[in-house]
Amino acid sequence: RVKKLNDELDAFRTREHDILAKFKQEIDHRVLRASNENSSYFEASLKSLKAQHQRELRLLQDELNEERKNGTTQVEKEITLRKRAEANDASLRKELMQAQDRIAALEIDLQRTQVTTESAQSSWSREKSRLVAEY
Repeated sequence: RVKKLNDELDAFRTREHDILAKFKQEIDHRVLRASNENSSYFEASLKSLKAQHQRELRLLQDELNEERKNGTTQVEKEITLRKRAEANDASLRKELMQAQDRIAALEIDLQRTQVTTESAQSSWSREKSRLVAEY
């Protein structure tokens, strides 16, 4: 009878260990996948914004050089172009700050997920101890 109970307890512990390992692996996989997806999305978004602003900046620089060659209303054109470049820079900085805020929010969500995981593991440990104590 005792041997049978010990065998059942060993089988339960093995199943418990397998379930916990699988659960941890699944959570780790989900967290890693979400982190990779978010990182890829924000990296692509920032690259796209940077490329767009670089194209706009090149266009503005070309316009400025052409006006200098022509010599017509050089001062007025430079002031206008500088304002547009500053507006683009401000826009890019704002978008960058928003992207950084989104990343920070995702990091907070990741921390919450980790806390939840730790809580679930702690709860499972207590339940395990209770079950072991019952047997």
